Amino acid sequence: MRSIFRTILAASLVLLPFQACRALVAGSYNIRYDNPGDVEKGNSWQQRAPVIAGLIRFHEFDVLGTQEAFHHQLLDLQKLLPNYAYVGCGRNDGKE
Repeated sequence: MRSIFRTILAASLVLLPFQACRALVAGSYNIRYDNPGDVEKGNSWQQRAPVIAGLIRFHEFDVLGTQEAFHHQLLDLQKLLPNYAYVGCGRNDGKE
């Protein structure tokens, strides 16, 4: 019985380095709320959204936390990033 256990243990230790593993890539990003005043400054949400989507694609985040996001901003990002989904609760009333 001991020799079977030792054989299984030895095989496990030999095969352990060959197991495929991938690190979880997590990030956090303040996307800045969609402030109408940013349009005049050349920093509107419509200009920022494709840049943020490109950053998310580049880093291949598995999980990304956002700050200051309005619901419509998450929907815009979802259109640009169809392989991603979002979960959470609304920033104001928790409904949206």
